[in-house]
Amino acid sequence: EPLSVFILIGCGLFAINALVAPEEQSLVISDSEIEARLLLAELDKDAPLSAAEIEEVTDEFITQQVLVAEARARGLDQDSRIDILLAEKMLHVLSAEVRQPTATELQAFYTSNLASYEQPARYSAEEIVLERTDSRALATVLETESSRIRPLPTLRAGELGSIFSPAFAREAIALGPKWSGPFESNRGQHWLRIIETTPSYTPQFDEIRELVRAGWLQQAEAKQERELTEDLVKSYRITRAPTPQAAGETATQ
Repeated sequence: EPLSVFILIGCGLFAINALVAPEEQSLVISDSEIEARLLLAELDKDAPLSAAEIEEVTDEFITQQVLVAEARARGLDQDSRIDILLAEKMLHVLSAEVRQPTATELQAFYTSNLASYEQPARYSAEEIVLERTDSRALATVLETESSRIRPLPTLRAGELGSIFSPAFAREAIALGPKWSGPFESNRGQHWLRIIETTPSYTPQFDEIRELVRAGWLQQAEAKQERELTEDLVKSYRITRAPTPQAAGETATQ
């Protein structure tokens, strides 16, 4: 009968679906974790969340946890990049709660690191660029086309060297207000002169107190990370597994 045929076909489809359908996984998510995520969202918003926002944050957290669980189930956490991220995060944990420096410690840190706070000399310069095929003397160009002179932003010696070349930058700085060149590039022939020099100087402690504090904290965090990491490594019993030798290598020995 046609009805019997349809029933058999339906049963077959249900059976195939049961065999093919993926097995449902179990994942436990505590309400405290969701509440913590909601609290962070409220702090970021600086206002209570609406019902829609609570649902959105909750769904986003559950989705994230499902993705993490599935990634672990598929072995995606066995990745060197994940190891690097976890190691960096652990270092941040180890370097947390570094104490604040005293005024005496800050002053001593500033004094012992004066060289790192020195501001290098800066140079205001002017440039003339001629075509590569232009064989005119510079004096002629200055006399007839002074509009070709273009100012450059105030730069350090290293920055001038990166734009042109270190040797040409040193030459221009040594000549000062006299034109130096030509320096050839893809743009053409460059002539350069320094019109003003701001000498190097070291800021006073009070001018860069917060910069000094940041440097002290960075050094203290690095020291704490190093010491706690060494203690952590010592707390583990490390076993080195020898690398398996290839069958051909074993046979030849």
